[in-house]
Amino acid sequence: YKISEDPEEIAAELQTIIDRPGTLVTYDTETTGLYAFAEGAAIVYMMFRWEDENGDPKSIGFPWDYATSPIKPYIDELSPYVVSALQSSKLIGHNLTFDALFTYANVKGVDLDKLAEACCFDTWHEAFVLQQQRGTLGLDMMAYRFVPDLAGYDEDYSILIELYRELLHPEEGGH
Repeated sequence: YKISEDPEEIAAELQTIIDRPGTLVTYDTETTGLYAFAEGAAIVYMMFRWEDENGDPKSIGFPWDYATSPIKPYIDELSPYVVSALQSSKLIGHNLTFDALFTYANVKGVDLDKLAEACCFDTWHEAFVLQQQRGTLGLDMMAYRFVPDLAGYDEDYSILIELYRELLHPEEGGH
């Protein structure tokens, strides 16, 4: 893994990604908090990892926007490289939605639609899906867990369906 505080080296490495649109790129950020649009929110570090045209691993990590960041004076110069590298790639990350949102909120020139389109695979979401048990994310279970006062609607509805079968039952043309 390569760490750099040299703006020219960072730009050159990001340019190699830009020159190969559709490259699979792992992207990660370190931030000042959890809320991308909060006052004082900033990305303090960015990391990119990809394979070059020969299949050899490449990476670049660099400081970004904090008071003593050696890159801070070059953010305006480097932002277009960051934006182009991200938006032209197929992005992979862990909680990638978080990184994409923080990037949109804190890096000039990001087109949210293009960035969202570039986001291809999120290992955090994968882990969530793989850990769920059958039936644990249905609307009825989520209601019981998060809004218990509204839970049980499906039980009442089942009674109504039987009472008004011709109108409501799916077998009879209802919803």
